[in-house]
Amino acid sequence: MAYITSFEPYGMRKGMEKGMEKGMEKGALTNARENVLDVLEIRFGVVPNEVRNAVQLVNDLDVCKKLHQDAIRATSMNDFVSESLKNPGR
Repeated sequence: MAYITSFEPYGMRKGMEKGMEKGMEKGALTNARENVLDVLEIRFGVVPNEVRNAVQLVNDLDVCKKLHQDAIRATSMNDFVSESLKNPGR
């Protein structure tokens, strides 16, 4: 039987908490990207692969939220690309 020090359960719990937190952040980011792409598809039809790839590369949840708002407000796909994707962190 393996001996477990008094600090190991604490470390394991902290590791699990950190892993769950990272997983939730990753899920929120994935969801935010999908929301941007969904809005663009609903509003403008087929989303070009270049736009899809650019949105998938965004790794900041706040930037994704801003892109989502911009996708709702954009008057065209070109407007979204030129105003939002070229300067996503503005």
